[in-house]
Amino acid sequence: MEMFGLLRQHGGRLLVLEGGSLHLDEGVRKAHQLCAELNQAVDTVWQKAQNADSEIRSLIVSSDTTGIDLDNMQQALIKVTGGMTLAQRDIQVAQAELFALAQKLAQTDGELANTARRLDVVHDYWSGFSRGLQDTEHEVFEGKSGMLLKKAETRPRQLPALPSSPRPHSTNAQRICDPGEPMPARPSTSMM
Repeated sequence: MEMFGLLRQHGGRLLVLEGGSLHLDEGVRKAHQLCAELNQAVDTVWQKAQNADSEIRSLIVSSDTTGIDLDNMQQALIKVTGGMTLAQRDIQVAQAELFALAQKLAQTDGELANTARRLDVVHDYWSGFSRGLQDTEHEVFEGKSGMLLKKAETRPRQLPALPSSPRPHSTNAQRICDPGEPMPARPSTSMM
């Protein structure tokens, strides 16, 4: 009965591990999706940065551009560069999370494989153990091996009758007997 409980418990653990694996797979999929979105954002920011850089160059070359316009464009470039830096940090965080999820997935796969191997060993052990018990019952208890004789029915023992006269009590709680009278046998407390 304990084996079935252990098997159910291990089965439950396997389901939990499988659920964890599915959860990790979902996390990995989301991390891949986030990386793709971040890469697209970096490309967009990079394109904006290149556009801003080309506009700055054309303003420098152009003699009609005023200093105020140049300052505005430099500020726009700083904002775009700051956005690109933030996007790069987000990409690094997403890559670190993806790496951690991949490690957890590998660890979970290893634990699942170990649990499956252990479950196989336990199953083999209990199959052999139950087969051994069945063989023992057939061979020994049913008398097929000749090791034990069939047990004959025994009559239950009866206790000796108690004397009907009252017994005197002593301070040391010993029974007073005639020296020639044997002490009655003490009743057995063992189960027969």
